[in-house]
Amino acid sequence: MVYVNGHRASVKVNGFDEVNEGQEYVFFLFWGSAYKAYYPAGGNSGVVVVNYYLGLRSLATSPEMQSKVRRMKLEDLINRTN
Repeated sequence: MVYVNGHRASVKVNGFDEVNEGQEYVFFLFWGSAYKAYYPAGGNSGVVVVNYYLGLRSLATSPEMQSKVRRMKLEDLINRTN
């Protein structure tokens, strides 16, 4: 479970077994007013693992989504979202 601005971001979806305490992630989140909680955009497609060398790995099950971040560094992702 993750907290963003004091609100809970939690979901049980296949593939989220890889989300572990102590690991760094980038979460793309939507706000769900009905539940007053954030949820990952596209399920596990909205979660990217940041490894020790600041490389990225998508938790998406889609090979297309995985390949979009496969050789990307965290700095590249930050630059694309600004």
